[in-house]
Amino acid sequence: PAMALAGLVLQHTVTALAFITYVLAAAQIAGLGYAETQNMVTATLLGMAIATFLQSWGSRTGPSQLVVHIPDPLLVVTGGLIVARYGPGGLVIAGIVNALIALGAGYLVPRLRTVLTPTVAGVVICIAGVSLIVPGLKQTTGLTAEGIVDSIDILIAATTLGVIVLLSIWGSKRGKLFALLAGLIAGIALAAICGRIDGLDAFMHTPVFGLPHLPKAVFMIDPGVLAAIALLALMTQLDVFGCVVLMHKMNDADWRRPDMKLVAGGMRATALGNFFAAWFGAQATAISSANIALSHISRTTSRIIGLFIGLVLAVLAFLPKFALALTLIPTPVIGSVGLS
Repeated sequence: PAMALAGLVLQHTVTALAFITYVLAAAQIAGLGYAETQNMVTATLLGMAIATFLQSWGSRTGPSQLVVHIPDPLLVVTGGLIVARYGPGGLVIAGIVNALIALGAGYLVPRLRTVLTPTVAGVVICIAGVSLIVPGLKQTTGLTAEGIVDSIDILIAATTLGVIVLLSIWGSKRGKLFALLAGLIAGIALAAICGRIDGLDAFMHTPVFGLPHLPKAVFMIDPGVLAAIALLALMTQLDVFGCVVLMHKMNDADWRRPDMKLVAGGMRATALGNFFAAWFGAQATAISSANIALSHISRTTSRIIGLFIGLVLAVLAFLPKFALALTLIPTPVIGSVGLS
């Protein structure tokens, strides 16, 4: 029904948008300004839209499942360092490498499961998470080179992190899904009260509609950096593998074993989304486990929902004012999300 569809699309879209903070964290690491961060957010929204739509569309491009994409959390630090060194154009080759690994993973991952065990993948993901601690602490404390901290930043960060932790641990099943969003709202509200939201003048003068910006591509990147991207992309595809299989189990009461055609389709949709969005300077995307949990709790897994989510995200990618609004999320709030 139309009302149920609209409500589910809204919930899934809001859940996915909460993770745009991963893009903002990478932009903070890179030291980008409002305009460049806005372009990065816009490009990533476009990548999320393409990948989500293809996952749900199916045929030869995806598994025909309600699978929603978010910015890849494994690439926050690496992506930020690439942009800091090579500029936004460095994300072009990074996205292309990520896409190529995703395409190849559809054939390799089933054969590498004995090598890339959950323990190995878990260690890589854990280290990627640990790498967010240092920039997260700097962002949440307003730490300067002289060792001075900002008490207001600490208060905003503590409020954001506190709400996220409280809802994640003691919230209801549905409340846990929106713990990150609730923390963002609480942190932004407190920052507004404290007068810590900058860039409102730029927001007022930003047009409502606009086309994504094409950065100047940079292809000459250190091979070691590309190798790191390739490894992290392979770890991401292991997560894609698990998410697609989980959605398949939710949709098939007679499920017996992973369907490798569906898995390959999920990786192919991820690759295509990252490849096309890379030319706009997007951060690579991955499947959102939070949205899968939302599907489980709401007991709705229709791929039609995913098609509309993709369309909504695509429309948002052409709204510069909306992208800039996301960019204005205060630094302490972004740091808290990284620590959480």
